[in-house]
Amino acid sequence: MGRDANANAAPSSDAMRRMRFENVRRVYPPHRVGNEEEAYRVFCVAGGGRRLSTVVEAIMNLTLEHGAEVPFLAEALSNLECAP
Repeated sequence: MGRDANANAAPSSDAMRRMRFENVRRVYPPHRVGNEEEAYRVFCVAGGGRRLSTVVEAIMNLTLEHGAEVPFLAEALSNLECAP
């Protein structure tokens, strides 16, 4: 029997972006994630070209600095887009 041609295929770029986004979302306070799809779209623009560890570190630092008063995730990610 033949094997499914996609069985060993690498994840699609969208699937990879989703996995990267999930890593960021997990470190953000759950009550401040807000609209997850909007946050994902912003992540694709703001964090998509950066190293995942850089984005996660920036988000973790934001939560350490602001605690429960962090903006919704989409806004936090859009602020990353403006940062160097």
